[in-house]
Amino acid sequence: MDAVFEERLSTFLVTTVEPFELASLLRFLNEPVTKTALDDISDYLHYNQLAYLSPSVDGRASRWVSRAALFTGKSASLTPSRSDLSAGVIVPASSLVPFPNPAVLPHEYVLRYRGAELPKVLLNASPSELYPRYALFGEEYAPQYLAMDNEDNERILSELDYGDPLEMGVTAFDGREFYWNESFSPGDRIIARLADWKTGTFDLEVLHGKDIDRERESAWISAMDEALKECFSIHGPSASIDEQLAFAWYLRHEILDTIHGPPLFEYLERSSAVSLEYFGVETRLWHAGTEIPSQNDWNFTLPSKPASITEETLANLSLPLNERIIESYVLDGLFRREADAAGTIERLLPPSLAHGSIAAPLIERAVRISRSYREPRYNRFADYERGQLRGRMVKLHGDLTALVLSLRQSKIRPETIPDQWPIVLMQIMGHLIPSMESLDFPAEGEALDLDAAWGNLEGMEEHFLDAQSVIQNVLPILIDRRLSIVRVPGSPGEHPDA
Repeated sequence: MDAVFEERLSTFLVTTVEPFELASLLRFLNEPVTKTALDDISDYLHYNQLAYLSPSVDGRASRWVSRAALFTGKSASLTPSRSDLSAGVIVPASSLVPFPNPAVLPHEYVLRYRGAELPKVLLNASPSELYPRYALFGEEYAPQYLAMDNEDNERILSELDYGDPLEMGVTAFDGREFYWNESFSPGDRIIARLADWKTGTFDLEVLHGKDIDRERESAWISAMDEALKECFSIHGPSASIDEQLAFAWYLRHEILDTIHGPPLFEYLERSSAVSLEYFGVETRLWHAGTEIPSQNDWNFTLPSKPASITEETLANLSLPLNERIIESYVLDGLFRREADAAGTIERLLPPSLAHGSIAAPLIERAVRISRSYREPRYNRFADYERGQLRGRMVKLHGDLTALVLSLRQSKIRPETIPDQWPIVLMQIMGHLIPSMESLDFPAEGEALDLDAAWGNLEGMEEHFLDAQSVIQNVLPILIDRRLSIVRVPGSPGEHPDA
């Protein structure tokens, strides 16, 4: 789908707070209401979890619920720490996940008390105090969230190459009037009612500890346990903790929609069924004390649904390519001053794909079309900074693709490789592809932060080298084990998939 289509779709989903039918959405998008169009938009919403399907009632067309509709008017709860109370501040960090628009950062939220916005203040604290507050975004991303919070953090973290400084500042909200007027004390909870999903605007009130309905609280914990277990069964580890929690809330919203539910951090302390678990270099919610399993195969999943027949074919072949990534390779070839498209095609086609694969002619055709368009317009001088960065991204993409395809060709299954390294490889690709796309196809009005992009790339390269080293060390053992299984006595000539 092109950028204009996606922008109009985003506008609809952000502003629609009532259930809708797909036909209404297509009309808003100026698209024909055909069976094919209905199927395509349904697949797109499902694939990206942009909205949730409600069952058909009385034979009417199925209705969908956007995240804006799911959470607008609903309440999250949070418990300030004793140090927050002493300082008279409210620090949202990730406490309000999954209620607000994920595109709005915590320092951009608007908190209101009795109709007036709470002023923002800067709270200084150590990383050991700040990082755990971001656990529902994935604590591994805490430095990035704090770097985006204010320019001082960005400078400090950049100078330390994203090492831990002694202290950083985080945007907090002045809660002194709220605490004073509401006679707030330890054990009480802040109830944050979402007033505007698009902007992350919440209205605050208090729930005193003595007024908490403990039976409804227990029912809430049980319902969240069951909802998350169902989420794990349907979607596995999903793309993020936010996505897991949003889907779980959708599944059990009739019970979860109560001010008596505990804050999510407290829920995780009390639940015996669900906890934060490592998932490669990231974290997810999962069955408590259980390792999140690797996927059963080496199939890549691109961040967005295929937008053309070429992309559909590449996706069916489980290749981490779309037309934008191919264009990045083409631009890299031009930056290298290559005389023709041969070098680009060679880099895009590892030996396992170069001959006899339907991917080869598709990729060759896409490269030649792109190069014929790009070459007359290309300015290497203007592209110099991006070109250096792109070259490293393209190399990492190619090396990672070649490694995974060689493992696939050797019939080495992901679950046979220790310590979740296959998950790490897939996560690197999951971050690398959007990085490549944003470098050459930035969203309208979006400025590229080259320093941050270099930092992210170097982190991905480091994780890839670690994974590659481990896999290469264990590969002879895995191949020998697979061959031993193939040579099991009594099954001559039998070659089960490894």
